[in-house]
Amino acid sequence: MNRINSILKDRRYYRFIITGGICFIINLLILYTATDLIGINYLISTTISILLTNTLGWSMNRHWTFSTSQMPAVVEFSRYLSANIGLFTINLGLMAALVSICGIHYLVASAILAACMTFLNFTIHRRWSFRKK
Repeated sequence: MNRINSILKDRRYYRFIITGGICFIINLLILYTATDLIGINYLISTTISILLTNTLGWSMNRHWTFSTSQMPAVVEFSRYLSANIGLFTINLGLMAALVSICGIHYLVASAILAACMTFLNFTIHRRWSFRKK
């Protein structure tokens, strides 16, 4: 419970949520456009969307949420992407399960996963990707 309280008291958490919200909206737009309008499989659309929004998310988190510049950008971006590869793997597996097994619409499944993974994402990025020296 102390960890949750410390996260909720950290102003960076709320900036992380705002950044994540912006990326989430862009994610949904890309996902919808690629899947429904262009006709790409939802798992491929999810992959494309996550790659694009991760780059935006890293930039916003680096400059606004965590305000870091102690590490070279390439090192920080590599850490951010390495963390997100693990998170992406979890997300993709859960996305497939929610859509293919549970029959949940892919946009709803994406929203559910975004909400459920917020604490985990913030904790990993605070402790690893944007850790201050």
